Amino acid sequence: MSEAQPYEVQASTDAQPQTIAEGASVYDKVTNPIEFISVMGEKLAKSGFAGASKLEQGEMIILECMARKMSPFEFSSTYHIVQNKLTMRADAMLARAMKLGLKVHWKQFDDQAAIADFIVDDHTTEISYTMKDAAKAGLANRPNYKTHGADMLRARLISRAIRMVMPEAIHGVYTPEEISESVAPKEEKQLFTKQSDDKETESQ
Repeated sequence: MSEAQPYEVQASTDAQPQTIAEGASVYDKVTNPIEFISVMGEKLAKSGFAGASKLEQGEMIILECMARKMSPFEFSSTYHIVQNKLTMRADAMLARAMKLGLKVHWKQFDDQAAIADFIVDDHTTEISYTMKDAAKAGLANRPNYKTHGADMLRARLISRAIRMVMPEAIHGVYTPEEISESVAPKEEKQLFTKQSDDKETESQ
């Protein structure tokens, strides 16, 4: 019988498939983390994955995935990159808080208001986010609030409530809506300006 080659696997009838040990991940097999992060980060950025558009954003996603031992697809179901910031979906916030013991009793959920009781350790707090609140924040006239008002109010309520009653569930992370809404829409440049003699002149 010839001598086995260096990387040859000797088969046996009782061989079992290799499995990753509990608590370990495929990232534990990475021998050059810096190169891995750079290569994978570039691929994610080129694909626009999870909102990434720059190499640094792609690298940030891979770093988070390695730290949390999750796949990029698991990452995208929870997080999203918005304006170079890591954000968490409202439903992911709620799911995480509920795993930590939060209970929610919805009282209203429509395009006028989202109201619910948030219960932690048998302590109940009623919290709401209404279209009036959105109007005070200058959000009510934005397209998403006009077309998906109920969903936007619900997302805002979830992040507000969890930040109040169970901040440890999100550690200061904001929703994509909060980050997007924190930037005022650009003012359109006027083509004409009024002069003191009421004559219109073209803006320079």
